[in-house]
Amino acid sequence: WDSESNKYNYKIILRLEQVERKSFIERLPNNIDVCLNGRQCKLPKLNTSKLKLDDINMAVSEEPELNSPASTDDDSIFLWRHNIPIELTEYLDLRTGLNNVLAVSWSNEPISFIVGVFVVQKLTWKDLLVELKKKPIRAYEKTIKFLKELHKSEVDFGVDTFTVTIKDPLTMQRMKLPARGVECVHFSCFDAISFLKMNEQKQTWLCPICKKQVKFENIEIDEYLLKIVQSPTLSEECENIILLKDGNWAETKTNAFSSNSKRKICESIII
Repeated sequence: WDSESNKYNYKIILRLEQVERKSFIERLPNNIDVCLNGRQCKLPKLNTSKLKLDDINMAVSEEPELNSPASTDDDSIFLWRHNIPIELTEYLDLRTGLNNVLAVSWSNEPISFIVGVFVVQKLTWKDLLVELKKKPIRAYEKTIKFLKELHKSEVDFGVDTFTVTIKDPLTMQRMKLPARGVECVHFSCFDAISFLKMNEQKQTWLCPICKKQVKFENIEIDEYLLKIVQSPTLSEECENIILLKDGNWAETKTNAFSSNSKRKICESIII
């Protein structure tokens, strides 16, 4: 406790995790209720999704009523909460030495969860960026192998090249630090800096491309695309890159040949 700022230096949070990964969506249990010292704790807001039941719960119970999450009158719309930390600090009394009583309950939930209480220190996006840059990155060779597999899977369709954007899907600006989640299966990346900034303001930790959960420890910088966006030969106006099947890439850009006509040209760049 900091007597000058009248605040705790650390925070106490509640986390829940699925015992087995059976839900497509990383969510909190249905009808969850968290009460600390007789006070109702603030929960993440409810979301509505027009999804199939199997997308919400990929578990089967012998009792039909346990297979359905909280739902509205429309059976195709389900109410659920993102699985993000639940703040407990403001409901605690850590200065008097008295016991703090925490009660967590939920119902109509076919998936098993474990509950944990953690003491944490809040880090800024800049702090996380420093830590992210210390982590191993996705090796250049690994991405090249992935690219060749993509080309191989499309060979029957006569596809020799792929086009990928180098714009961040969050800011629509050129990426500075291309990254994706370790479980993401798409080639496109998001900008890790923008991703950290966004989650500092509103914690969702969802990939902006495939919507899978991407926790901080699962963010992976892509060395191949990083070399491209840092290339001194990449023009400022370039937004998309053509990926060749041998791992080389070509820049697509628009050049003006007259005041009334424009056409796209490809400029091959070997890296």
